[in-house]
Amino acid sequence: MLVVDDDKANVKLLQRVLQRQGHNVVAVNCAQEALRVIHEDEIQLVITDYLMPDMTGFELIASLQKLPERPRTIMVSGSVLPDHLHSSLQSWGIPFVPKPYEIGPFQLLVNQTLRGVN
Repeated sequence: MLVVDDDKANVKLLQRVLQRQGHNVVAVNCAQEALRVIHEDEIQLVITDYLMPDMTGFELIASLQKLPERPRTIMVSGSVLPDHLHSSLQSWGIPFVPKPYEIGPFQLLVNQTLRGVN
């Protein structure tokens, strides 16, 4: 599992919560690093923030859509997404979670997404 967020506090929190659930979690602070990890490791799930300095989470997800074996993905953000981005995420079957979110329901979404149930 890969967590991508430029906010190091968010990364640490998610990493800790998901590891307690028994998930192996790799955490990075930018989308470019995420792409490197995805190409080097078998990543089943990417949890990405939307706003990051090097590229947006949406741009990262668009890059993932081009891969023959793409990981499942969840996008989180404290920002309001434009309607056209919501539509694209929905068409790709990618859940969007606004920040702040409750940990319990988020953990459930992670487990459902890993199983392919959204």
